[in-house]
Amino acid sequence: MRRALVAACSLALNLAAFDATLAATPRQNPPSNAGSPLTGEVSDLQGLVSDLHGKVTERQIVIELPADVLFDFDKAEIRPDGVPILEKLARLIKQSSGVVQVNGHTDAMGSDAYNLDLSRRRAAAVVAWLMSAGGVPAGRLRGAGLGESRPVAPNTNRDGSDNPAGRQLNRRVEVIIPRE
Repeated sequence: MRRALVAACSLALNLAAFDATLAATPRQNPPSNAGSPLTGEVSDLQGLVSDLHGKVTERQIVIELPADVLFDFDKAEIRPDGVPILEKLARLIKQSSGVVQVNGHTDAMGSDAYNLDLSRRRAAAVVAWLMSAGGVPAGRLRGAGLGESRPVAPNTNRDGSDNPAGRQLNRRVEVIIPRE
């Protein structure tokens, strides 16, 4: 399946170049259909990655879901308004193969032990949702809580004052989808 994902992404790049060439060529009769199922799957995959603000590398797709969208403050229960994001994530995961890593992260407010526990519970909540409501097989998902150990932004400013914007970026669930 990973090879299919890489081939689909490669095909998408080739299709983009072909589409640009085709757009420059005048047509007398427009085609009767919008494309083949394969181009539909590639478009869906690209759309999902884009909608989820994913970062695509040669080896993986990384999706960072803001905890503030998925969870209420200091909670680990999925909010109803977070469900559409998780539905897109489940669709993306089902179009890939391999084991997907779900990592919970927190900001630095509170004790290390508390943040580690909260991040574990949040990762577990996303994994549980993906399995139950999202239809992703349990064997495809691995969850971990990393607490405040891997910030993506400073929790405090240089002068030692609080950095709410940085802390908000650090509260997240990171989903790593392998590519082949």
